[in-house]
Amino acid sequence: MKKKKILVLCTGNSCRSQMAEGWIKYYAGNAAEVWSAGIEAHGLNTYSVKSMMDAVMDISKQKSKPLATELLEYVELADKINASILSLSGGMKRSLSLARSLINCPEILILDEPTTGL
Repeated sequence: MKKKKILVLCTGNSCRSQMAEGWIKYYAGNAAEVWSAGIEAHGLNTYSVKSMMDAVMDISKQKSKPLATELLEYVELADKINASILSLSGGMKRSLSLARSLINCPEILILDEPTTGL
């Protein structure tokens, strides 16, 4: 069975999204690939690390990540970060479009055949 991909989005990626990433990884185990990211990377909040330690879960090695970088990893295009869009395959362009649609963390995202070519 293919692993589910879960992306937790927020503003600063320092506290709640980091905790959510930790909890989802804990409960999903190997069934999912989990990331978190924010519009900005504010650094890992020490109170969230302590709170998770109290729950016997170490998130201290997680990093606060900017959303654009994380979205490229999410759609498996991180290795193409400096590539021209013209050099991407049709499927890669659709993956990039999906990442671009998530960059502003919309509350609702309506996709019309978003997986064609993926």
